[in-house]
Amino acid sequence: MGLPHGTVQPGESPSSPDLKPDPESLADFKKALDTVLQDLDKSYASHSKLSDQTVTHTSYGDFDEARTLASTYDSVHDTLKTLAQAWGDQIEALGICVDMANRGYQGVDEEHRDRLRVLQARMQQFSAQQSQTQAQDASLSNGGQGSTNNAGGNSRSMGG
Repeated sequence: MGLPHGTVQPGESPSSPDLKPDPESLADFKKALDTVLQDLDKSYASHSKLSDQTVTHTSYGDFDEARTLASTYDSVHDTLKTLAQAWGDQIEALGICVDMANRGYQGVDEEHRDRLRVLQARMQQFSAQQSQTQAQDASLSNGGQGSTNNAGGNSRSMGG
């Protein structure tokens, strides 16, 4: 009786020769990713430009609704900055992975391997933060208070 489908014998490659990527296609895809990343960096959606777009709390006025609006703005602004950073990191990581697929992991220099590790660590941190936020939101929507919830407003201070 033969081996189950998908089983790889010792010394065999798990990939099929039909799945070997075309180096030219990978290079073109990598160039397209680099272009997207450069366009993102130049746009108003870039992490650095989003970080510069702040509104001081005093701009809204000094009454309860204004403080609530300022707090909400800070929260949404922080989320947008985080998402812009995560998006750029994912595009950069995909570009590094495409390069690795083209040249093989051993053909990639130490700098790119280290950068990919940094990007992976940042995405894991982002994912953990998202999970924590979702758990807090679920706790609040179910009538719980959430142990780390700051219901009184945003404790972060924005420039100004």
